[in-house]
Amino acid sequence: MLINKQLSALIVAIKTWINRKNPIYKLLLEVIVQLVAVPCFLAAYMLLGCISFFRPIRIGFLEARPLGHLALNLDLFLRRRQLGENPRNAIYLFFVYHAANNQLLKMFKRHFYVCELYWLGRLLSLIGILNTRFFQKLNMDSNEYDIYQNTRCELRFSANEECMGAEELSKLGIPLGAWFVCIFARDSMHYKTTYSLNSPSMALRDGDIDTYINAAEYITSKGGYVIRMGKNVAKPFGYKHPNVIDYAVNHRSDFMDVYLTAKCKFYIGTASGGADMARIFDKPHLAVNWIQIGWAPWGKNEIYISKTLCSRGSGKQVPYRQALLLTSSWRTSLGLDLKGELDRLQLDLVNNTPEQILEGTKEMFARLEGTFDESWEYLVAMDKYFELRHEANHFCRFVYSPVVASYVLSLRLE
Repeated sequence: MLINKQLSALIVAIKTWINRKNPIYKLLLEVIVQLVAVPCFLAAYMLLGCISFFRPIRIGFLEARPLGHLALNLDLFLRRRQLGENPRNAIYLFFVYHAANNQLLKMFKRHFYVCELYWLGRLLSLIGILNTRFFQKLNMDSNEYDIYQNTRCELRFSANEECMGAEELSKLGIPLGAWFVCIFARDSMHYKTTYSLNSPSMALRDGDIDTYINAAEYITSKGGYVIRMGKNVAKPFGYKHPNVIDYAVNHRSDFMDVYLTAKCKFYIGTASGGADMARIFDKPHLAVNWIQIGWAPWGKNEIYISKTLCSRGSGKQVPYRQALLLTSSWRTSLGLDLKGELDRLQLDLVNNTPEQILEGTKEMFARLEGTFDESWEYLVAMDKYFELRHEANHFCRFVYSPVVASYVLSLRLE
């Protein structure tokens, strides 16, 4: 029975490789690596069996080059452990490769053991491929709304890190006790620089940082600071003001990426690793330009505005029910030719306007200050919005993050 289960796991792994359209030589190379790894796996399996007589032990594997996966996959493990899904008394060792942010990984290391030796992880990877009893999954499917509503962030800065963060804030020109909002618009420069990718489909997830200017003006008018986040950004922020800091262009570091996100009043951003960091720290987050249609951010304190699906040529908004049906198979833009799908259907994804982002910013302030008015019209619209997602059996139908009121009231909820 166990052998059949492990053979099935191996077959699934091979099918996954094929579905990812890897060249055949890469598949053959992987088979060779695993054949070489068999003696190491057998020795490790016996050693783990001996250790497990005294204490449970689990081993996991994570490719952490994307910041979102480093943040969410490891954070979800901690939250699932809070809920009792992962035993607290076990020894956990995670092989984490090519971490996108060293400071964030350092903070995770305070909660479990981490090994960054890629070659060793490859030699032991059969522990996961064969789904053995020592394997700890580090899974994330972008639909963990309930987990986040019922858990808390476990990551903390050390006393030395708190002092260093305060010093860096001072260097940025932010006075002690001042509050700030982080803003971020995903653009293609980071993927070009880090992954040598220039995909039209990936670019559809982007936004324009200058559409945040109205929101930045509003934040500074209330006495706050605005910090433009990002790494390898395409252009400077177009709004110049003493309280606006283009951190992504002039100051960024791994440490401050994490510290600023964890300490901001709230975060405004597109779907990205930066926004994912806001989620793991339970920070209020205004998510803008969200795709795919029907998808939603699923953190504890998030509201959002989606991109709008419109007919090409006329520019007319597609009714939401129809939009859900047309895009029901759009599970992720990473493995989907999103531009090709839009061309086939003669549709466009229209970015949020500066006015929509400003309205979302005002609503976030109102929610934080306890003055947001959930009008009867808004509540009816939200009920209809969720009803349509349930009717379409959408993947995110059990994600109940609020939509910005002015946006949901503008949708054709037919």
